[in-house]
Amino acid sequence: MNQTWMTYFPIPLAGLIGLAVAMVIFLTLKRLPAGTELMRGISDQIQLGAMTYLKRQYLTLFFFVTIVAVLLGFFLTWNTSFAFVSGALCSALAGFLGMKAATSANVRTTQAAKEEGQGKALLTAFNGGAVMGVSVASLGLIGLGVLFLIYGKPETASVINGWAPVPSRCLPEWEAESIPRPPTSAPTWWERWRPIYRRMTLATPE
Repeated sequence: MNQTWMTYFPIPLAGLIGLAVAMVIFLTLKRLPAGTELMRGISDQIQLGAMTYLKRQYLTLFFFVTIVAVLLGFFLTWNTSFAFVSGALCSALAGFLGMKAATSANVRTTQAAKEEGQGKALLTAFNGGAVMGVSVASLGLIGLGVLFLIYGKPETASVINGWAPVPSRCLPEWEAESIPRPPTSAPTWWERWRPIYRRMTLATPE
């Protein structure tokens, strides 16, 4: 057991270091000028809307995660249910951090472009997105690393599968579509129904 901890403990530790790096990037971003009072006012409204959307989304996901966690507990094991909830919390935290950083970076990117040009604006926008990217990778290392330390023995390793599906299900549509899929001759159900779904959601009443 001690040998296992000594071997694999650096994995969640690396995740904690990654979260610290994401926090440093975010704090550095917040120190940049946010423009005029009008720009700050618009930015505050955008951030308010984004947080309201996120709150609503998390409320919906709460019921979904609760139902799935209970089903996993009854039909598999409660340890698997715990792993699933842990993955959901990691996904929610990554989404929150990414949204805060992105909405804070918007107005600062505009101001950087106005004051210092395209190069500074690109760097500001990149740092805003880096918070989300680094947070996702770091929380993945922490979550899977800790679960492996707890359930990494052959007889309990299957518990970790409860954690794995959660982040991919919580990805935004553009991010999920960027994941490579194995080649297939037949279209998936989503590829068949996506045009219909798009027309339904984008349709406006006459």
